[in-house]
Formats: sequence, C-alpha cells, structure tokens
Amino acid sequence: MPAKGKSFTLANLLPYSLDKIPQFVDVLIDDLAMKIKINEHRREVPDNTNLLDLFNSMELVNQEGVAVAINNEITARSEWNKRQIKENDQILIIKATNGG
Repeated sequence: MPAKGKSFTLANLLPYSLDKIPQFVDVLIDDLAMKIKINEHRREVPDNTNLLDLFNSMELVNQEGVAVAINNEITARSEWNKRQIKENDQILIIKATNGG
C-alpha cells in the first residue's frame, strides 16, 4: 500500500464517448481530493489540478479533435494549463470522429 498522501493510477477503458482512449483513475490515499464529474461519471482529482494535468493523466493532451467544456463553458486548448479544476466541476469532453 502506498504511503499516506501518495496516489497511484489504475487504467481501464472509458465507459463513454471517447473510444479507445484509456482512462486513468487516481486512487488517493488521503482526503486531499476534489470530486468532479467527467461526462457524467464521478471522479476524484488531487487539489490544485488544472485541465492540462487532468488531460495528461487521461492521455488526451496529444489527441486531435478534443474539445472540453467546464460547467457549460468551452475552454480553449491554449487555456488548459491555466484553468484550475474546482470541487464539483462538471466537465464535458467531446472527441470529433470522421463520418457524415
């Protein structure tokens, strides 16, 4: 078991609209986490997490065609490193696909 205050990561596939992108779930050992929702699925992230940190953990940073809205407000990719995630934020991630 990791020491208190440390975290480790478990990987599994997202159960929602981001096909073939692995989801990394942080399992925190202490209470220094915020509860958020990503595409209507609950998740805990460490305090002081920004969108870039979150997307790095989900391997979304280098994905093309990814758009994000936090609490129904679109956040540009250029702002990901500045946008802090807050307790109870509702995050919607959309990945564009080919087709018509």
